[in-house]
Amino acid sequence: MICKEKQIRSGREVLINLALEYPQLYLEPGDEGAELFREVFLRQKDVSDKSLKHFVSNDGDRCFFESTPAGVVRIVELHDRSDFETFLMCIGSKCRKVEIPVTQGAVFYKGHICPDRVDALIVLSAGPYSGVQAKDAGFDEDEWIRLSLIIRTAHEYTHYVMRSLYEGKTDAVWDELVADAAGLYAAFGRYDARLAKQFLGITGDSFTGGRLENYVSSDETVNVQELTARILPVIDKFAQISDGKHYEDCYEYACSLEDLMDELWK
Repeated sequence: MICKEKQIRSGREVLINLALEYPQLYLEPGDEGAELFREVFLRQKDVSDKSLKHFVSNDGDRCFFESTPAGVVRIVELHDRSDFETFLMCIGSKCRKVEIPVTQGAVFYKGHICPDRVDALIVLSAGPYSGVQAKDAGFDEDEWIRLSLIIRTAHEYTHYVMRSLYEGKTDAVWDELVADAAGLYAAFGRYDARLAKQFLGITGDSFTGGRLENYVSSDETVNVQELTARILPVIDKFAQISDGKHYEDCYEYACSLEDLMDELWK
């Protein structure tokens, strides 16, 4: 189980304090920002203009630490979509201007990018999960935003925990299926196959456009429709597993799915 959150910062204070540890946040993404990034991080030069004017900031922004079964993670919640995208460009893309898919609402980082006292950095946005609108999900706006944050948070926690506990079994699409399943379980106490399909962009038995195409590169031999056919029976099995037993939390449910990967993901 996740322990009680601690050391919470909120509002503008979030980005101000993060920039002290991640000076690339001072650099506005683009050609100039990318060049300055190289100066700052390859040649160890100080950032001369310590401004965060390219961020909007929001009173709902938060930063805190959580303890998971795989270690301590820092959580950053950014409520303005443009701030989320700018943050990802600064941290993950070396201040290059890149397109962030509208269906991407979270990310986690490990390794050298994290300070010594944390094992991972998880960045979350506000808004509807996976770009699915409230009316399509079957909820009113406020409730869907609330549930989306629960799903998104558990999804990213699960990525981190499962990749730590099940090293060597990484598969991008399978990881997404399990993380979505854990998010749904955290929000509803069960797996919802209808929503799971919507998150990926599957209607009925076909892919109709959505997040799933993010995990299929143009040079792969398996196209998105073939992948959809592979995924559908897995979704059905996830639902059966969820309905067949009560799990203590979303991690226990996710672990039960991971243990069946070789059987289900052929």
